[in-house]
Parts: sequence; C-alpha cells; structure tokens
Amino acid sequence: MLFAINTEVNERNFEMLEGLGTPVTRIEASYTGISAEDGAKVDSDYCNNLEHVLYLSVGSRVNNSLYMDSNRRLC
Repeated sequence: MLFAINTEVNERNFEMLEGLGTPVTRIEASYTGISAEDGAKVDSDYCNNLEHVLYLSVGSRVNNSLYMDSNRRLC
C-alpha cells in the first residue's frame, strides 16, 4: 500500500499490529546526555531512521536490514 503522508503509514502499521490479536508493547528510546523530551525532538533521519518510539507485538515483522552494532552510537 502507498500512503501520501507518514501519519497514514503509522496508523496502518498500528492497525496491522492490533490485528495480530496479541498484546502490543511500546518501547521508548532512552538517551545519554539529553532529556527524553529533547531526544524525542531529534529527527529520525539523524538517527539512522530509528524513531523515538517503537511498537512491537508477537508475530510482527521487523525489518532487520539495518546493521546494529552495540558499540556504535545511533543518535
């Protein structure tokens, strides 16, 4: 599906998570050196496209194409 704006994409993704029929968890980023409020204002483009909040559910698909190195700062 194609959407004109990111808000529509986010709504569709959340609907699909809810449709799995399992609990949905909300994971919020934690920050070092700045407050969570300031961190939430940082554009995801600056953080390798990682959002401030991630929603997951059992059975949800996760794009793991981003190489995650625990020694590398993401934001």
